[in-house]
Amino acid sequence: MIKTLDKMIIRTAAISKDKQLLEKIQNACREKQAFCFGSDDARIVLKPRSRDGIPYVVVWLGVSISRDGLERYTPKVQELTRMIGGRWAEFYTVRKGFIRKARQLGFERLPDEDGLMKFRIPV
Repeated sequence: MIKTLDKMIIRTAAISKDKQLLEKIQNACREKQAFCFGSDDARIVLKPRSRDGIPYVVVWLGVSISRDGLERYTPKVQELTRMIGGRWAEFYTVRKGFIRKARQLGFERLPDEDGLMKFRIPV
């Protein structure tokens, strides 16, 4: 299971335009500038941000080998976002399959950025 999860992380990073994404994530987690958590079937990295003085979280990396990973981990992302005073969580993806699933979970689709679909969920 871990090997498959590692492959998904590497594949996700390869899709990114930032070729040093994994190194940046590792450094940010090590320096406590991002919050990293996971389980046997998922790895998630949350990066606190602020827009106009309002805190929020970007899901910097979210990978799960479970078919229901988005459903299972969205409440935890919302909880952790609330804990830091954040008002919403955002994520970006190229995967069209997230459009319908994200809407079902309460995510709002925002205008695309840099060729990526952007989604936001209030907390």
